[in-house]
Amino acid sequence: MNRETMRTIVRVIAFGALWGLLEATLGYVLHLVHDYLPGLVMPAIGAAILIRFYKTASDRKAVFAVGAIAAAIKAVDFLIPGMNPLRVANPMLSILMETLVVGVLASRLLSAGAGRRIGYQFAASFGWRLVFLGALALEFWLFGIMSGQIASLAEAARFVLLNGLLSGAVWAVVDSLAALIPQTASRLFTRPAFAAGLAGIALAATYFLS
Repeated sequence: MNRETMRTIVRVIAFGALWGLLEATLGYVLHLVHDYLPGLVMPAIGAAILIRFYKTASDRKAVFAVGAIAAAIKAVDFLIPGMNPLRVANPMLSILMETLVVGVLASRLLSAGAGRRIGYQFAASFGWRLVFLGALALEFWLFGIMSGQIASLAEAARFVLLNGLLSGAVWAVVDSLAALIPQTASRLFTRPAFAAGLAGIALAATYFLS
C-alpha cells in the first residue's frame, strides 16, 4: 500500500467519523429541540462534509467510503438492548442514499458557479430522498415494514418536496459557512491518531446518546 492510498484511508475514516459524531451529538440536540429539525439539518451537514472531503481527494469511490463509515458508526445502535431496528436501519439507509447521490454529483457541486451550485444542491436534496423512498419501498416489499415516509402519497410528497426544499436551503447556508474554514484545517484529517481518536469518540457518542 503506497503512502497516498494510506493518506486517503485515513481521511476517509476521519471525515466519516466526523459525520458520525455530528449525527450523534448535534443530531441529538436538534432532536431535543424539535423532532423535525434533524431531518432538515443533518443531511445538509453530511453533504457539506462529503463535498469538503471530495475537495481533498477528488475520488468518488472514497466519497462513498466516507458515507459507509458514517453509516457503520450508526450501526453501533444495534447493540443497545431494546432498540427498534428501524431506528437504526433507516438512518443508515438515508446516510448511504445521500452519499450515493451527492457522490455522483460531487464534481459538479464543487466546480459549478454559485448559482448553478445552489441548483445542484437542491437537486441532490430532492434526489437522495427519492432514492431513499425507493429503498423504503423495497424494505416494505421484502419485510412488510411500513415506514412513515411511504405511509401515504402526501407523506412521501412532504418528505421529498417540502423537506428537500428546506434542507436544500440549509445546505446552501452550511456550504457558505464551510467555505470560511481554511483549507489547511483539512490537514488534521490526514493524521492517523486524529482519525482513530475521532472514530472512537464517534462510536462512544453514538452508543451513549441514542
